[in-house]
Amino acid sequence: MELAKRLSNLRKANGLSQQALADITGTHPNQIGKFELGLALPSVEMAQKLADALHVSIDYLVGNIEENLDNSLMDKLKTLLKLPEDVKESVLFSLDVLIGKATSQKGLA
Repeated sequence: MELAKRLSNLRKANGLSQQALADITGTHPNQIGKFELGLALPSVEMAQKLADALHVSIDYLVGNIEENLDNSLMDKLKTLLKLPEDVKESVLFSLDVLIGKATSQKGLA
C-alpha cells in the first residue's frame, strides 16, 4: 500500500494528472489509477518508468527507504564512488565539515 500512497502524492506534487503520467510512462491512465488505489502493482520496468517520471528512486517509490534520494543526488554519489580513494576521502571529509557547519548554524544537530 505504500507504493499506492507515494505514487499518488508524488504525482500530485509534480503537478501531473493521471493522464500526463500515463503519457510519460507509456501506459493507460486507468492503470495509473489502479496503481494509486492499490488494485494493481506495476512491473519492475513500469515502476522504474514511474520513478524516473517522478524524479525519485525506485526504492523511495515503493517504500523501501524513507528519504528521497533524487536522481541528481544519486548521479553525484555514483560519480563519487568512481573517484580514486584519496580523492573520495577528501570529498567526504569536506562534505562532513560543510554538513556539520550547516546543521550547527540551523540548530539541526
